[in-house]
Amino acid sequence: MRLKTIQAPTLQGALDLIRRQMGPDAIIVATHEEEGGTGVRVTAAVEAPQTEEYIPPALGPSEDVLESTTSLLERHGIANALIDRIVRAMEDQAEAAEDAALAAGLAAAFHFDPLPTGAHRRPILLMGPPGTGKTTVAAKLAARAILGGSGATLISADPVRLGANEQMALYAKAVGADFFAVRNEAGLAGALAKTKRDRLVVIDTPGVNPYALAELAPVLALSHVGPLDGVLVLGAARDAEEAADIARAFRPAKPRRLIATGLDIARRLGAIL
Repeated sequence: MRLKTIQAPTLQGALDLIRRQMGPDAIIVATHEEEGGTGVRVTAAVEAPQTEEYIPPALGPSEDVLESTTSLLERHGIANALIDRIVRAMEDQAEAAEDAALAAGLAAAFHFDPLPTGAHRRPILLMGPPGTGKTTVAAKLAARAILGGSGATLISADPVRLGANEQMALYAKAVGADFFAVRNEAGLAGALAKTKRDRLVVIDTPGVNPYALAELAPVLALSHVGPLDGVLVLGAARDAEEAADIARAFRPAKPRRLIATGLDIARRLGAIL
């Protein structure tokens, strides 16, 4: 509603002005005679004209960007349910450019938590199927911690693979890390009791078939030795559905993080996502 006050020498003159300025639908709200008979003041009201509702410009990626991103994710072999999750997360972002929107969508759909570069309150327990490079990952984590100014301890808990202990011992010597070799959970508990707390501790376990309980059982036993930070090591260059099945099979060992290996030869990242 719009209000307006008109002053005129006479009441009729004020009414005429109101009709000319505010239209025939104006309603008289109040009248007031000026002191000394110098004129009148009339207040009138009229409904404000309807205006089109303001619609702010849309934020976030366009339909074309969402469609092209969906096609991109499909080419990487990502499951439809996960694609829907990522795209829904993209729709809630303010970024309009495709790469920025995808980055924001991935950040909203996943929790990225880098591994420590130095002393860590929980020993890191690496697990995974054979051939994913767990031993090399353990050595690289130790080297990174030492180069950063912290100490490191490498523990080989792999009595299965021939030469596993010897390989880890060579890595430990090369990077300047302490080294222990254990055969089972009791040995691991003993080794952990001797490790210094001001350094990164990384435990290497045998590569196992997670679908075979007899192979998985020793890793499960190791994972229950005190509070450990379980990390699944998985190759990136594999089928996405197979990778998901493997990850689910390792769930009883309670890994909470993932290290992807072989990213340099992977052309589709569906397995990792």
